[in-house]
Amino acid sequence: MKKYLAQHNAVNILELQTSLDRFREYYNTIRPHRAIARNTPQHAYTLIPKAAPTRPDAPDS
Repeated sequence: MKKYLAQHNAVNILELQTSLDRFREYYNTIRPHRAIARNTPQHAYTLIPKAAPTRPDAPDS
C-alpha cells in the first residue's frame, strides 16, 4: 500500500480516500495472492461455507 500511495500523491482527504478505495478494490478483486493459491481474496472468500442461522432447540417439557 505504501508503494501504491507514494505513486498517487493526495493533496486532500478526499483524494486520499479515493486512492485507498482504489487500492482496496485492486487488492481484493484483481491481485492474485500466493498464500491463497494465486486467487484473489474475493474469490477465496466466496469458496468458504457461510454460517446460517439455526432454529433454537425445542424447549424441554
